Amino acid sequence: MMADSSTARSTGRTVRQPWQVLGAPEASDLHGATPNSSEFDHVDNLIREGDYASAKAQLDRIQEGWAHSGDSIDREKLAQAGFWRSRLSRDPETHPSDNPTLRQFISDFGSDPAPGGRIWVAHVLMHYWLDNADTQADWTDFDRCFTHLFGEDEAPEIRRIDAQRRMLQGLRNRRLHGQQTANMTLTKLIERYREDTDPIIAMHVELARQLLDPS
Repeated sequence: MMADSSTARSTGRTVRQPWQVLGAPEASDLHGATPNSSEFDHVDNLIREGDYASAKAQLDRIQEGWAHSGDSIDREKLAQAGFWRSRLSRDPETHPSDNPTLRQFISDFGSDPAPGGRIWVAHVLMHYWLDNADTQADWTDFDRCFTHLFGEDEAPEIRRIDAQRRMLQGLRNRRLHGQQTANMTLTKLIERYREDTDPIIAMHVELARQLLDPS
């Protein structure tokens, strides 16, 4: 079992990109300067176009540039690279809990002292969840992983991801298991975040209230 998107953008779905939340550094190129989010943006574009080989090659060039620069790379950038490496390691035939690249990324950054590292793990878990939200797959183990790592995390962005995750889980439960099961999930969302003043979280709480079965 794995150690247990504002929002991320999943292939084929439009939500906010992680660096729109974290703040993108100034652009730089691959010649001498440490690559930053602009290069990761290109990786994202290639993935969205379905060109996974070029996306992996681009990510390799970014990390090779870091190695050749001799500079110390901050944890957030390393976590960004781990996020994209995990995204590129997806296998439709393999459950995420059996993905060694994803497992290593979670192990390396899931309990990182800096929220800038943890946020990228929360994003990648949310991406995997979104990729498979319409399937009949059993994601209990996956949800336990997220809850174990981030259920009590106070970082604002992670709280937003968790609120969205709970909302989508409620909608999925209603579709697959009925209103009563959905109500249990939606009620937990409301109880967890009813006092939160963040507008994105408040939106999810209000929607959860509207979706509750009046009975």
